[in-house]
Amino acid sequence: MAFSEIELKKIDNVVGRMCRERVPAHIKNELELIYRVKGHDVTVLEKRPAWDDPGETMEIPVAKL
Repeated sequence: MAFSEIELKKIDNVVGRMCRERVPAHIKNELELIYRVKGHDVTVLEKRPAWDDPGETMEIPVAKL
């Protein structure tokens, strides 16, 4: 069973806010923290340009809650 709508709002309030506020404004175009919810897992990822092709982005898992 997945999270309820209320739980998803709470996750966004806590994890989403942390992701939005954690990266300094001057590097937001180079690094972004995002999160994804799948089932009962919340995964925090770094989203940044790929080192070998700056036109592509890569997502690196950082934490799983």
